[in-house]
Amino acid sequence: MRAPAVEKESIQSIRVEVRGESFQMMKDSSVMFKPYSEITFIQTDKPVYKPGQTVHFRIVTLDTQFAPVIQLYSTVELRDVHQNRIGQWTNVSTNGRILQLSHPLSSEAPLGTYTLSAAVGETRTQHSFKVKEYVLPRFEVKVNAPSEVNVAESELKIEIQVVDFKDLPVVDMPVYLYRGYWSSDVMLNLTTDQHGMASFSLNMTDHNDHLNLRASCYGPNILRPSFQNKYYEDARQAISPLQPVTVQRPSVSSVVLQNVEQPLACGKVAHFTGKYVVVGEKAQDSPLYFFYLGEVSFELMVDPEMSPVLQVLVYSVLPSGNVIAGNKDFETEKCFKHKVSLEFSPPRAVPAEQGTLKVTAQPGALCGLSSVDQSVLLLEPNKQLDADK
Repeated sequence: MRAPAVEKESIQSIRVEVRGESFQMMKDSSVMFKPYSEITFIQTDKPVYKPGQTVHFRIVTLDTQFAPVIQLYSTVELRDVHQNRIGQWTNVSTNGRILQLSHPLSSEAPLGTYTLSAAVGETRTQHSFKVKEYVLPRFEVKVNAPSEVNVAESELKIEIQVVDFKDLPVVDMPVYLYRGYWSSDVMLNLTTDQHGMASFSLNMTDHNDHLNLRASCYGPNILRPSFQNKYYEDARQAISPLQPVTVQRPSVSSVVLQNVEQPLACGKVAHFTGKYVVVGEKAQDSPLYFFYLGEVSFELMVDPEMSPVLQVLVYSVLPSGNVIAGNKDFETEKCFKHKVSLEFSPPRAVPAEQGTLKVTAQPGALCGLSSVDQSVLLLEPNKQLDADK
């Protein structure tokens, strides 16, 4: 069915009725419908700036198919840390479906969080960035560990890697593993090998609850340097206990979908299994009642229409006319119909060497490019526009 068009949020009742030769099923559900609205994004070229630098930013509005639309913004404002308006643009429209603007910061600009906003009618979209004195990180610490761990596992293997701003491994670097993001409780002292890696295992029988880990190149008694000196970013990883799904001889018929590795990969076939238990059913023209255990497997191609969450429903109509069903949500990769690729030639170059940048997309596609020092992104890693946002 096609969802009805609504002007405001409304809750409506939907009745689903299924009829067969020997059975009938009917269910009423309440469903909330929300009005269609386009989504506006604001993106800056960097997440953090120094006083005196120029802020370059772009604004784009997307429809439900994630395609950019021509949009008129009544006002676009830039406010400083004290909420003083230091920049304003009125009645500006997207040029080629993307609006690109810039604003030079004063050399005496106060440090703190600045806010960009764009208004379309009564709807206002905001995006923040920081102005501060900083030095580019020379090293980055990465933690490779699962976000969830089965409670039945007694040991968890974790890897810590230290790389420089060229993504090259840092050898013989001391690394400290802390219990908690802000704690000074050191669990392990490690040293990176020739690959910049430090591997270790944790006994999970000692950690039955949620566990937060922080890997740092700074020991508990080492003061962090000021912004004028070199420093490196910490890495954080949260690990939660995962309770396994089991079927323990239920007293009634049921079907349960089993867990699979997530997120499901886009463009690939996912394999699903449902385990079922049928109790007290009687085959046609037979006086016997049976108890049956089994499983059913099936495959499904994961495409962009299923992103970001796919809900799988399995059901069966039993000889008695009863219906058993089970459903489960599976996360998918954040994928889109429109594929874009970026390639440098050569992939590595020395300063002042000539290079070529190749962008591949669908014919007539509108692509936005930005070029900044990768180390800047490490200062505010969650500020970039990505598939999750």
